[in-house]
Amino acid sequence: MMKIEIDVSGADIFREDYSICMSDGIGNISGFKFNVEIINELKTNWKNGKYDKCPYGPNSGKFKVRIYRVVLRYLIKELFEKNEDKEVTVNYCRDFPSHENGIAQAVKHRVVEVHKRDLIKIYCSRLPKDSDAHRYAYIMNKDKYNYLKCYVKISLKDIENGLIFHKGKK
Repeated sequence: MMKIEIDVSGADIFREDYSICMSDGIGNISGFKFNVEIINELKTNWKNGKYDKCPYGPNSGKFKVRIYRVVLRYLIKELFEKNEDKEVTVNYCRDFPSHENGIAQAVKHRVVEVHKRDLIKIYCSRLPKDSDAHRYAYIMNKDKYNYLKCYVKISLKDIENGLIFHKGKK
């Protein structure tokens, strides 16, 4: 059984080096670290009304969670390419208070509907200090030269794909 853990490191998703990390419990790690260019483009385009799934307004938390959920799509895909276990449990850290249910539903959709795996359990709790996701999220945040080999290439366009309604879809 694949035991996915998800954690982040950094003060805010709109700060450089904010990292999102996912592990499968047997040593496979997928991660993404935000850079200044992506952050600036996301903020500018959001203020200019480009992202119709998250209109600009005082609630930036909802927009940040949407970005987080989009990044999780790519990290899940990467992990599933490395691990073929059909049964999955997911433990994600409580990094976006009051958005736990939406995150759980998005992860469940990816695991069950998109990747056709059996989701045994999904829960939100503090990860142990020795968890791979916890340790690697921190290391990624401190990796100023991107030396780690666990980074998933996610472009601004990839992220924006999850922020804009596409014709004929909602």
